Amino acid sequence: MRDEGDERARRTVDLLGELAVRRAVALVGHDERPPQGYVRACVNTALGSPALLSFVEAALLAGRRPELAPPVRDAFARLHVEGERAVAESLAARGWRIRAEPATEARGFWAAIFGIAIERAARGEGLDMATADATVQLVLNLYAEPQQPCAS
Repeated sequence: MRDEGDERARRTVDLLGELAVRRAVALVGHDERPPQGYVRACVNTALGSPALLSFVEAALLAGRRPELAPPVRDAFARLHVEGERAVAESLAARGWRIRAEPATEARGFWAAIFGIAIERAARGEGLDMATADATVQLVLNLYAEPQQPCAS
């Protein structure tokens, strides 16, 4: 017998997969912002998603609830594929270059976002801007100067 928390977790996994925090992040900043502004907008959009904390909760529950594992794995897979696509498209559209492959940047971005969500849940507080700023700096460290070789 499923409890209300399991059902909410399933709905959240589906919501994340379908509504797509990934899509919201991919669409952020289609203007002429420099990398700093674009990355900050992506971080703020991801952290502002109402589905983020619920998805983290569902992902943690999946370790104890085997029936949740497949949809959580599928959501992570979609998140990574869409993230890689969004990074590659964004780089191509803006002529930007990064030191890592798009798949690596996308996975690192989401790992940092999920880490912030866990920290926020543990602290029981609002977003710690110092942690969000550290994430922005981490991602920006991947951007290369025009003269440096890197992945595109």
